[in-house]
Amino acid sequence: MVEATLDGFVGDTHTGPTRKADARAPWHPKGTVIVNDRQVSLVSEDELVTIAERLEAPEIRPEWLGANVCIRGVTGFSTLPPMTRLQFSGGVTLAITAENHPCRGPAREVAAALGRDDIASRFVKQAMHLRGVVAIVERAGRIQAGETVTVVTPK
Repeated sequence: MVEATLDGFVGDTHTGPTRKADARAPWHPKGTVIVNDRQVSLVSEDELVTIAERLEAPEIRPEWLGANVCIRGVTGFSTLPPMTRLQFSGGVTLAITAENHPCRGPAREVAAALGRDDIASRFVKQAMHLRGVVAIVERAGRIQAGETVTVVTPK
């Protein structure tokens, strides 16, 4: 179970209404305080299997990528458009803000977890469009393991 507040997930480093601009917001000077549109990181179990296959690895775990939530059974999960709503059966609604492109930080985590240095240099390319999405909490509550999720794409 995870607790979703309107500021993000309780205990997560990305929680809060604001964040500092970094390489993902190059139109602002680095360090400028901006709205936090990356409160939650979600990945797809199905896409993690694909990444593992591409890297010839036994598995890729969500926690190695810093994910808060792992979804199963949504085709093309990482490429869902911004403002798609993920409505969990328990009431929580998350609004996708962007695809979470693969980067070197998680690549190093995966390589270290698997004890395979070769993966760090290959991860970004092999995980492109499979790394998940980031979202904001639109409706707070608790997400329980096994809940169903309804995907509502923007019109």
